[in-house]
Amino acid sequence: MLSRWTTEDWRAALADLPLDAGTFQDRFEVHPDRLIADLRTWWHGPDRAAGALSGNLGLLMLTLICLRYSENNRTGVGTDGHDCAADCQRLVADPAVQRAIHAIYTPGKFPTDLPNLGSPAQQTNAEREWRAIDPASLRFHRHGTTSFILVGSTVLTHGHRGEFALKCLVHPYLRIPAIARATVDYQRTYGAETGELEHLIRVWASSDSWILMDLVHGDQLDAYVRKRLAAERPNLGLRLGPLEELGTELLSALEELERRGQQHGDLSMSNILVVDRGDRIVLRLIDLGPNYLHTQRIPGRAGGAQYVAPEVRSDRADLHRADLYSLGQLLINFAGTASPVDGTVPDDFYSEAPLLARFLEDLIDNDPARRLIVFEPEPAKPVYPQLKTFFTGEIAAIRATRKASLTHPHSPWYMHLRELFRPLSGAPAEQRRLWEFRREHDSQGNRTRLPAHLGWLHWWAMAGAYAFFVAAAGITMWWLRDVGLGWDNRAIELLQRVTGSSEDRLPFVDDLRAGDYPLPDPQGSLPARLVCLSFAFAGAKYYQNLFAGLTPLVAVGVDRALQARAVIAEVAMRAMTLVPAVLTLIPTLIDRDWWPICTAIGITATFLCNLACAGFARTALTRAAAAGLTTVPREAGNPARPDVPGARALNSWAGTAAFYGVACWTIGLLIYHEILRDVLVYAIAVTSINVILFYVVRCGVNARYLRAGLVRACLAAERLSKLEKRRGSPVPRQDRRAPREPRRQLAAR
Repeated sequence: MLSRWTTEDWRAALADLPLDAGTFQDRFEVHPDRLIADLRTWWHGPDRAAGALSGNLGLLMLTLICLRYSENNRTGVGTDGHDCAADCQRLVADPAVQRAIHAIYTPGKFPTDLPNLGSPAQQTNAEREWRAIDPASLRFHRHGTTSFILVGSTVLTHGHRGEFALKCLVHPYLRIPAIARATVDYQRTYGAETGELEHLIRVWASSDSWILMDLVHGDQLDAYVRKRLAAERPNLGLRLGPLEELGTELLSALEELERRGQQHGDLSMSNILVVDRGDRIVLRLIDLGPNYLHTQRIPGRAGGAQYVAPEVRSDRADLHRADLYSLGQLLINFAGTASPVDGTVPDDFYSEAPLLARFLEDLIDNDPARRLIVFEPEPAKPVYPQLKTFFTGEIAAIRATRKASLTHPHSPWYMHLRELFRPLSGAPAEQRRLWEFRREHDSQGNRTRLPAHLGWLHWWAMAGAYAFFVAAAGITMWWLRDVGLGWDNRAIELLQRVTGSSEDRLPFVDDLRAGDYPLPDPQGSLPARLVCLSFAFAGAKYYQNLFAGLTPLVAVGVDRALQARAVIAEVAMRAMTLVPAVLTLIPTLIDRDWWPICTAIGITATFLCNLACAGFARTALTRAAAAGLTTVPREAGNPARPDVPGARALNSWAGTAAFYGVACWTIGLLIYHEILRDVLVYAIAVTSINVILFYVVRCGVNARYLRAGLVRACLAAERLSKLEKRRGSPVPRQDRRAPREPRRQLAAR
């Protein structure tokens, strides 16, 4: 019976196949996997005869395999058990199957009731290109979501064969009108008749069941990224090299797409090819247009869904900002990190590269209207050239300021050990270089979107550094005096001669010292020296490693409560540049017996700073969540509540500081009033806590988590400020009461 089927019969039968295995089994009373196994046995057995029937059955087997591959892929079952070389490649290499493909996929023959499916000119072009195909050259290349891709060449013409890629739609999917229309209109929508294409692929023709285009030799982007990241030095956090290389190239590709008035709509790793030209790589965009698995016109979930914008998944008509979302998610992966399940920016960016986190947040908000509100491009100019300028500027700024060797949770032990000897963590130098970078670019007329408070942060970082050096130098100098070492300093000797001071006195400064504060007294001064020096180091690390690169003052124009918390947090942060130095110099220069009280005051100041920062972070993130900013992670069971571990850690830090502060006040007062006598034991305990808990652990190893939470809060406040500037009024709070009606309206009732 099958031997009497015509090409039209086979075409109709293929189109009538169910898309899923359950429906297939209910209808034909056989599971498609069983049918594929039977066809495979027959195909490789001795009873198979060459001819049209063999080719058509081979195409049926290929179609069934593609349907099962697509279903397993979109339902999450996986395709690891599929042997493409044994099945698909061997099938398409068979001459009978090649002839069957060429006959059944003849343009204009698919049975459809859709009107106006392609113009006569499109049909004529498709028929001409189809006749030029050499069926014997067809080879299987790879699976698509709703298709399979073949490669081949044209018949020999003037001694030349043109290589092509042929995307054949699996016939049952063509029953979906949107897919059928998108296929036949692909050349008209995305084809380029003129102009040199560097990042796009020239489309030869498209028909009712296939798309014919240039063959591009290259790796898929996901495979290239894996190789590129593997070649990088491990355990160094964000990989700026791949991010800069691939991000700049991707923006160039989107720039070319924008020049042609087009959007991609399905920008993902699998839809980008990497061509290596020796001196540089080129990204080529393929499979333009929305994937109908994302729009839910086909049940299931397509691979690469994490890169697809929410408006594509919800099948909205306006997709002109969809590629921005995909761009942001791809950039995250280029840096060697993976997007969290909720699609937000990973913490690594906030702790290591806040400038990039700020740029990425502006791309990946779920609401298209809230993208590019910080890096807002000039409306009269194309978007992607401006974004490329912003992106390369951010990368250049990070390279100009980044530490030579960032520590990371998975970094080798010796890199963490190196940080023990850097109380300032390199922050003042970074802030200075970043400030100089902005000044240089602004003087050259380059348009950057670097934060506006760089000068402010730079000067405070320098003030904190100078205060630390003065305090540490003073404590060290007094310790040397305790052990009887001389000044060996010409300036001090000259000052002593001018003022007539003795050799063992420091002019002016020693006049501040209490009368019962003897020098030298190494044993009596040891508790004060230990505690003061450890507190100076811990205080410097606390400010420079947590607060030096951020400011809550970006909360401009937001509601008064958030602005007030931002100002309080800012004052508390900047105060910590001077408080540790002042509190350690007072016992050193004036009265060594004051060190227990100064210690308690310092812990209290730390508690108040943690409390102020926690209040600002909590308010900013809660306001952002209430305003619908999806760049803020949310709790799984409570979407209105932000879930930022670094911000939550501030509360625990404040609690710990409060408990420690009470202990310090209690023991400190008892020691000051000479009720407790174990002064050295208490001093060693305080020094150990300062060095181990604060300097090494909290302000060293764990600082990146808390810094990430604070940066998230600052960026959320900045985005709220931009939103309110656009709206002209503060973003409403969820807990704000409804305004009262005017008295006249109440009276009228």
